[in-house]
Parts: sequence; structure tokens; C-alpha cells
Amino acid sequence: MNNIQYIYNQIGFKGFYKNKDESIKDMLKAFYETCKDCTKCALSKNRTQVVFGDGNPDSKILFVGEAPGADEDIEGRPFVGKAGRLLTTNLESIGIFREKDYYITNIAKCRPPDNRAPEESEMAACSYILKKEIELIKPRLIVALGKTAAVGLTGIKNISPTKQRGGFIKSTPKSPVLGPDIDVFITYHPSFLLRNPPQIKNFQEDLAKIKDLIKRY
Repeated sequence: MNNIQYIYNQIGFKGFYKNKDESIKDMLKAFYETCKDCTKCALSKNRTQVVFGDGNPDSKILFVGEAPGADEDIEGRPFVGKAGRLLTTNLESIGIFREKDYYITNIAKCRPPDNRAPEESEMAACSYILKKEIELIKPRLIVALGKTAAVGLTGIKNISPTKQRGGFIKSTPKSPVLGPDIDVFITYHPSFLLRNPPQIKNFQEDLAKIKDLIKRY
């Protein structure tokens, strides 16, 4: 058949279709259209808009953060505020560019009040989006930016990026978005670095490892 129907049967959301020649970017755009009016958790009440992923989904490199902040909520793109610029600057300094080298998204797609971390129930309600992003992108390398992202990806609650940064941990059956035993690379969230500038050196060491991993993929 020329057209294959992909039925997305999460409660309250309609399906979408994929033509055999449709790109991953087009599939993501079609999927996001089904989610842009999401009201599955209380974060929807005060958001300006749902903030989906950005970058190159064909790269097979996926960065995952926590949730949108004020700048992201206004612009509709992840990691465009002060913390995002810190991340982008450090990645670009070693030749890794969003437009061609990676795709970036968040665990939660709506801004929490006062930029707090999303609550467990909010992360669970939003997990269907990240799960579909991972299903479509099929990343070969997943990078968790900070504890919230690491917990949301792996299902492990007692994670400490300060102790486990620069290495991999495996997802568990409790992960809402990954199968078990999927490797997730952990490093700091850039907002942590804004509060703890001395840790930028360690962060840059992690990015150098990520660059080496990207070469392998």
C-alpha cells in the first residue's frame, strides 16, 4: 500500500498517517499536531504553548532535558533561554550543531510554574509524547541532561548526576518511555551549571565523550 495508517490510540488523541516517503521530521510534525492542545495534566492551564522537540531527528542523537522555561514557553522551542544558550555554545565549541548533529526535547512539554521541576504525575502524563519521539527517531545515543531527565528516561529514582555523570546507566522496566536495558548517558542540566560555574569543566569533559560517541554512531 502507498499509505500506511498509524493509529495513535492514546485517550483523547487522534491518529495520523504516514506516506512511505515521509521523513521522520514530517512524522514528528504530524504527531505533534495531535498533541498541541494536550490537557492531560495541570501544566496545560498556564502554558503559552506546548514545547516540542527541535533539531535534526535523522541524526539519531537525542538530548533530553527537564521542561520548558519562560523563554521556551514563549518561543515554542526547547533550550533557547540562558541555560539553553550555555548548552548550545558549549556544543558548538566542539563542532556539534543542533541543525545537523542532534535532536533535543524535554521530559515535560509544558512549563511548570516558577520553573520548578515537573512532578512525577506530570512526567507520567506527558510520557506518551517522549515515547513516540523515541519510537520515530530511533536514537542510537540518548543523553539525559540532569536528574529529572535521567529519572524520566530510566525509571530509576535515586540518580545523582554529580556522581554518575560522564557515563551510562541502563533503563529499567519501570521506564515509561524506554524498554529495559537501554543505555542512557548522563550529564548535568545546563541550568545546574548556571548555579555552579566550577562544574562547567566537568560538563565539557562529558561533551567531549559525547562527541567521541557521536563519531561511532
